[in-house]
Amino acid sequence: MVNEEIKQHVMEDMVLLHLVGVKVVLVHGGGPEINDLMNKLGKKAEFVNGLRVTDKETVDIVQMVLAGKVNKTLVNLIEKHGGKAMGISGMDGSLIEAKIKNQQLGYVGDITNINIQTVFDLLEKGYIPVISTLGCDKDGNTYNINGDTAAARIAGALNAERLIMGLEIYVGRKIDPENTLLIFDEVQEVPRALASLKYFYENAPHYHIVCAGSLLGIALHEGTSFPVGKVNFMQIDPMSFEEFLLANGDDNLLDFLNKWEHLEPIPDAFFNPLCEKLKMYYITGGMPESVLMWTEAHDVAAMQEVQSNII
Repeated sequence: MVNEEIKQHVMEDMVLLHLVGVKVVLVHGGGPEINDLMNKLGKKAEFVNGLRVTDKETVDIVQMVLAGKVNKTLVNLIEKHGGKAMGISGMDGSLIEAKIKNQQLGYVGDITNINIQTVFDLLEKGYIPVISTLGCDKDGNTYNINGDTAAARIAGALNAERLIMGLEIYVGRKIDPENTLLIFDEVQEVPRALASLKYFYENAPHYHIVCAGSLLGIALHEGTSFPVGKVNFMQIDPMSFEEFLLANGDDNLLDFLNKWEHLEPIPDAFFNPLCEKLKMYYITGGMPESVLMWTEAHDVAAMQEVQSNII
């Protein structure tokens, strides 16, 4: 935000949102300010495909500008308009973990992980987090991170963790990602749910998530956004009639079907029991859980209750 008047209005709007209870997070860059300081130091800025070439000297300049001047100026502006802000960089608490994006670009970072807890801690204490887009790695290197990319990844991490927090409140206990499988059923009822899975892939990969939906295939064919490369898509079909016979222990009927190659009518000794089994196959819908209930209890009411729970 180069225009000071626009900057003032944006700060006023952020503080207003904060005061009415909206959780606000400000993620900022500082390209013009970095260029100004580099010019004063006599260092020429270089760009490749819109990304700043960042050698060791340049990343130090970027850190001074983003984590220093720009970040603290924005914090001061928010405080001036009645807000409560805390300035941090992506290096604090290893908020933004990164690796080298391209050797030609130097210390330009590709985000590998977002540790969002620090941001939640500040929000819970009533602060507006003001985050400069610097990243780090476990070796102590500092990286210049594209502002738009960082903002999107942080927003995604906030959404993913907020969902987990909501689930923890609902079930009344902490969710252990190592020993918990999260199942989102009938996911097609929330059009953006599938697309949002990319945030779990990018920002919370330690959670194991399965989505299911009886009309999921239809929903996807209607042009629903799908995070290609982020989610494994698996089609799970109902049991075949042959599998149903095996589940019921009717190996003799299955053996007869596999060997029957004649065009003449099936003998009554096999035809009648096959018809009855086929009826029950249709009634169970071939769904494994309902088939299991039928084979164990032979109770239609209990089997239909299982079907209702699935649906």
